[in-house]
Amino acid sequence: MQDTRVCGASFFFESHLEAHEARTHVAGHSQIEPNGKLTCAECGQTFESRNQQQSHANDSQHSPFLCTCGTTFSRVDVLQRHIDGYAQDALKFPCKFCNTDFDAGTICSSISEDGTVLTTRKPDKPVQALETIRILQLPTCPYRGCEFFRGASFQTLSWTEQLTQKPFANQSSFTKHLKDIHKQTPFPCNVEDCDRVGDKGYVREKDLMKHRSAKHPDAPEYNPEPRQSRHPCGYDGCDRIYSSTSARLVHQYLKH
Repeated sequence: MQDTRVCGASFFFESHLEAHEARTHVAGHSQIEPNGKLTCAECGQTFESRNQQQSHANDSQHSPFLCTCGTTFSRVDVLQRHIDGYAQDALKFPCKFCNTDFDAGTICSSISEDGTVLTTRKPDKPVQALETIRILQLPTCPYRGCEFFRGASFQTLSWTEQLTQKPFANQSSFTKHLKDIHKQTPFPCNVEDCDRVGDKGYVREKDLMKHRSAKHPDAPEYNPEPRQSRHPCGYDGCDRIYSSTSARLVHQYLKH
């Protein structure tokens, strides 16, 4: 177990200790690893690696990452943004593509108009195109007859054409459209006689789980829908596997 020389926090891996020491320290806000181990703050399960911890979060919809203020998070990068939000004097650098400010050394992945993944690391480091792959699919309405419906031919268009003809500005606009127009939400409650269905359902599966726990404690146990939690590098000869697409992109940028 490694103890940081800055604040006394303990970490199981030296790399996690070094990363913690490199970040801005804010009173009352810091990542906690109970007993110096990678642990889920919700269920207490321990893990051998950060990837296992993140896969557990994805599969169980738990929030395993804990801040000293008591707030838990489902992703460690969101926890770090939470901590950084209290460091008003921390030095920030703007990303050229998404207009988001990041700490020095942070890697930001953006998508250019032609679908290329662009990654910038520090202000003095040039932008590098990682892959000309589509890491996302533009949302379209699934209901035929709706003005925002796009058929299979839409996916065969060039990335520029898709951007020009896309029906929604972003994911939240798509979700709002389904809820307001088609009275549909991704996660309705399936407990009999519950009214949290249709447009009264939930956008996030985690919110559905909280609802069931609070309102239907005697209902059968809810099992989260399976998610893709393993993302292989994809380069020939590399067997590394990551728990998120962003982590895979960072690995490709640094190693390949």
